[in-house]
Amino acid sequence: MTYEQVKQDEAVRVYIDQADASLKALGFTEHSFQHVTRVAQTAGWILETLGYPERTVELVKIAGYLHDIGNVVNRVDHSQSGAVMAFRILDRMNFPPEEIAAIVTAIGNHDEGTGQPVSAFAAALILADKSDVRRSRVRDKATVALDIHDRVNYSVTDCHLEFDEQHTSIRLILTVDTELGFRDGVSGNFHEADASVPEGGAGAGTDDVPSGDQRAAACIIFLPGVKSTPGSFSHHTISR
Repeated sequence: MTYEQVKQDEAVRVYIDQADASLKALGFTEHSFQHVTRVAQTAGWILETLGYPERTVELVKIAGYLHDIGNVVNRVDHSQSGAVMAFRILDRMNFPPEEIAAIVTAIGNHDEGTGQPVSAFAAALILADKSDVRRSRVRDKATVALDIHDRVNYSVTDCHLEFDEQHTSIRLILTVDTELGFRDGVSGNFHEADASVPEGGAGAGTDDVPSGDQRAAACIIFLPGVKSTPGSFSHHTISR
């Protein structure tokens, strides 16, 4: 079974569509087919760039596509309910147990409230999900000023992930229209974290990014167990 076959499954499409309808009613940003497809593609790119086997890349894309179906049950604990739903879907489609296990583990750990990057699948899914920042996710421009998530998404004019040459760190680069996204007293000052840190450490130090209507903000994520050093980055663009 393949990623494309999962995408064409009628039950999967109904669950994604209804989950997004529920989130729309609650005032959340877009979580429909555009979001889950982007997450799937980005998660696949992450593991492909790191040299994982083709089948592993295929499976993490499936995890990305299914990761938000639990919202059809409830927003609360949606990662856990989504993992159970994904188990049922994948079992019905005759995926082997080891592949189901990898996918449901990632889905069950993708939410920041309870999840942890317990596997490469889970880490890639978390990064892909949280890096889908774009204006087209905002449903109602009239309410942008009322919600920080809408303000951030609406203000972003460009978004991409970058690996360094050693593949020891990955960073999210956002180009932000500060006039749109950070009015009402919220700071528009952005800094870029220094990429040189001790092994296992977090980013330390900041460098001012040139000011203007468009500012770039960099968030660097260090991969565990390796030392990150400065270098050039290859990137994956998340289109608006």
